[in-house]
Amino acid sequence: YTFLEAFDFGVPIILSNRWDPDDHYFIHRVNCLKVDPDSPREIGDACKEILHNFPLRMKLIKNGYMTLKKHKAKKIGKKFIKILKRSI
Repeated sequence: YTFLEAFDFGVPIILSNRWDPDDHYFIHRVNCLKVDPDSPREIGDACKEILHNFPLRMKLIKNGYMTLKKHKAKKIGKKFIKILKRSI
């Protein structure tokens, strides 16, 4: 549950944009940044944006923590495991 730990410790996260379309926990530019995992440029740009855009970084950190607390880590973790099983 690495991303859940990141939320809990106040670390902004970058996720694949190939996430489950039903997903409503991880919202681009609200509590995470989503990128094409096959695009080094997108991944690099997202890293740079988090480093250099302080207001966005703080927004992602705050909203990530609130997402964790609102939906409880266990519930989000179960959803993540379900998504992983479908992708295997």
